[in-house]
Amino acid sequence: MLEIVKEPKHWAANDPINRYLGVLARRDGWNQECDKARYALEAELKRRGFIEFDGTPQHYGLWLVGEQLEYQVPADRQGHLAVFRGQRIKMFCTRAGHNRRWYFAGPVDQD
Repeated sequence: MLEIVKEPKHWAANDPINRYLGVLARRDGWNQECDKARYALEAELKRRGFIEFDGTPQHYGLWLVGEQLEYQVPADRQGHLAVFRGQRIKMFCTRAGHNRRWYFAGPVDQD
């Protein structure tokens, strides 16, 4: 199981990721503004070298588009996050389907 970091590193106030996450957090439905914010968030995360993968929300603990968590990845981790063994990472939920979610993950020091 992934250990959730209790005191996560915060993004700088002027970081574009904050702006995109803010749009997604304020939403009361899905509209064109949310769609643009999600695509822009994905593009920014790709630009920063985050990896993209899909999984189940029960496994990663992220259910809603725009949610983020910081994890300490165990040294013996298997699967998508094995490349981050022993590192602290940020994970973002960027898309949601019926039983699947699409995530981005990258080391904290990469942001």
